[in-house]
Amino acid sequence: MRSSVKAFTVLEMLINMVIMSIIVTMVYYLYTSFSQQVYSYQNATDEGRVLQSWYGQLKKDCYLANKIIETPDGVLEFHFYDNHMVHYKYENQRLLRLQATDTLDMKALKLDTETFEHVLTNEQLVYKIAVATELFGETIDIAVAKKYAPNLTMQF
Repeated sequence: MRSSVKAFTVLEMLINMVIMSIIVTMVYYLYTSFSQQVYSYQNATDEGRVLQSWYGQLKKDCYLANKIIETPDGVLEFHFYDNHMVHYKYENQRLLRLQATDTLDMKALKLDTETFEHVLTNEQLVYKIAVATELFGETIDIAVAKKYAPNLTMQF
C-alpha cells in the first residue's frame, strides 16, 4: 500500500540547493562589484573636492592679500592688510600652504609665476600664479591672478 504523504525527493532537494547556490553566488558577485564601484566613485569625488577646496583657498588668499612677493628661494609670501602672512612653497611636486595654524598640501606637477618689480621697494610682486596638477589621471592647469593698484605698476 502506498502512503499518501507528499514530500520532496532527494533529487528535487539537490536540484533546489544547486539553483539556490547559483543565485547566492550571483548576488554576492553583484554586491562586491557594486561596492567596488561605489568606493572608486567616492575616491574620485573626494579628489575633486580636495582640489576645489584648495583652489578656492588660493583664490581667496590672492584676493585678500595686500601683496604677493616671490622670494629668491621660490617661496611665495602672501602679505595681508592685518600684517599676517601665508607662505606657499613648491617642493617635490607638492605645493604647500604654510600658515601658523594649519598646512594645506596639494600635488602640483608644475608652478609658474609672473612677476613685476615694485617701483619703490624693488620687490618681485607676483601678479599671476599658474599650477599644473592632476585630476582623475589627467593634467589640468589652474591659474589665479592678483590685481594691483595702478601706481604700483607704473614705470618712471
